[in-house]
Amino acid sequence: MLLLQLLGNFGPFAAAIVLLALSGQRRELRGLLKRLLPHRASPLLYALVLFLPFVTLLPGLLYASLFADFSGLGLVLAGLLPALLIGLLISGPGEELGWRGYALPRLQATYGPLAASLLIGVVWGVWHLPIWLWSSSSGGASFVAEFALFVVGLSAFSVVFTWVYNHTGASMWMVVLLHAAVTASYNSLSVLLGPSSVGTWVPSVLTTVTVCGAAVLVVALLGGRGDAAADPAGDPRIA
Repeated sequence: MLLLQLLGNFGPFAAAIVLLALSGQRRELRGLLKRLLPHRASPLLYALVLFLPFVTLLPGLLYASLFADFSGLGLVLAGLLPALLIGLLISGPGEELGWRGYALPRLQATYGPLAASLLIGVVWGVWHLPIWLWSSSSGGASFVAEFALFVVGLSAFSVVFTWVYNHTGASMWMVVLLHAAVTASYNSLSVLLGPSSVGTWVPSVLTTVTVCGAAVLVVALLGGRGDAAADPAGDPRIA
């Protein structure tokens, strides 16, 4: 389990280091690490990054509350901040330096931001398959369905990640913060939404639909605003 966690959290960053080193792009690696420093952005953008993942869970949680016992919800909510800090220090930089730091600017230079986002989203989701196989209590068709919803949700979130990356001058700090917020919210609360806990698939499906809707709204309402990505290899806009 520990090995899977280490590979999952740091594999994308390790791959980026190796590829940049082999191609002689050490300067790009230094620039990538510098972009992990806190980014000066509007309070509205920080609110979007920190709270959007939690907001996407609310419809599913409200529906699940009709069927499940939420007596321990307060304890779960109290663990959000520690989970956010862990994501900010470990899984956020370990994954995002690979996904958005290395892969995104190259893919969107060739395929455009939307296709690049969806491609990374699918790979990002499948990357979690080993830990799902290890930890999931579901099997057969139920496992396939749950994992498919997970991949669709991450692919939708990937669109939001690309928007944040492109509209903050390719800030790694902001995408790492968003990754930490997604990890903290979903790792803490998604257990309350699964069909094994609630007895119905509605909250899981509703959450996935909400994430997809949030991605569409971010691009539709905010796509023409913000700073262009600093990386010349990337398309400066997602819309």
